[in-house]
Amino acid sequence: MPAQNLLFPAQEALSGLRDSGIKNTASAISEIIDNSVDAGANKIEVLIFETPQKSGSRTLDKIDKICIIDDGSGMNSDVLGKCLSVGGRDDGDDDSENHTGRFGYGLPNSSMSQCKKVEVYSWQNKGKVLYTYLDYDEVKEKKLQHCQPVSENNIPKEIISNLKNKLENSGTIIVWSKCDRLDIARGDTLFNHMSGDLCRIFRHRLDDDESYGKKVKINYKIAGKDFDETFNANDPVYLLKPNTTPGHEKEQTNLQVYNENIPITYIDDDGNKKSSNVRLIFSISKPTIQALGGGSALGKHYAKNTGISVVRCAREISFKTFGFFDRFEQRNRWW
Repeated sequence: MPAQNLLFPAQEALSGLRDSGIKNTASAISEIIDNSVDAGANKIEVLIFETPQKSGSRTLDKIDKICIIDDGSGMNSDVLGKCLSVGGRDDGDDDSENHTGRFGYGLPNSSMSQCKKVEVYSWQNKGKVLYTYLDYDEVKEKKLQHCQPVSENNIPKEIISNLKNKLENSGTIIVWSKCDRLDIARGDTLFNHMSGDLCRIFRHRLDDDESYGKKVKINYKIAGKDFDETFNANDPVYLLKPNTTPGHEKEQTNLQVYNENIPITYIDDDGNKKSSNVRLIFSISKPTIQALGGGSALGKHYAKNTGISVVRCAREISFKTFGFFDRFEQRNRWW
């Protein structure tokens, strides 16, 4: 019998993940935050480590490691052992309709798109921290085909000493190192980028209204620097608060015009006719806001949020015009 070939040779599969369609570093971090939200986290911290690096004739502080820490439910040994395999997910979690991540693809995919090494620490009680990792260089050098075994380990002291919040009884820490594919070099610049996309994507988790999406506190800190910020909602409908709208962070700047459910009938995979509701929300900015003009700080904020946002499970899954209008026509930014 001829030798069997691997369906997914590890080196080639990881190389493909590194060239995947994750569009930027902020989006990759959003994929990890999806996992934290699904794990029931109340607090999530993005901790950045920088090191001085040569850039031409100058030496600049550039991102060396990115850590995402949550106080979610944590992972047991079985789940942790396959969390870095492509398609690896908790087989016992079949209630995926209420989860943002559905295919067990986000952690290895987003990580390898940004770095060569990802480490995972997870615990379901603080006395026993489990650990595994994936190192792209090691897989290539040793031609590895299997995930690293899970072991007990200690959380690095440099992480513990820089945490804004104390470690809870359960949680997970993702550490990216060998960061060779970040599209942002500096920690403060990455925060500014995340304040746009990430704060829009998770806006229903960042506002004070928990009627749709439980509030999650997401903090951003650069180790060793006086940079410690909390993310607020970036709402393209301009109804949520607190928000990132310049000068109006604690108020609505739009008037709600329409907020209704639209029943949609569809055929499921088994051929059964079913119905579901799609909620349509439409708003228009207040006349006093429009009077500030498109060139104002507020007008520029609106310009970046010109589009139609599609949201599922309190998480934005798409944001664009879908061909319905010209986003560069200034009048279109006000509705």
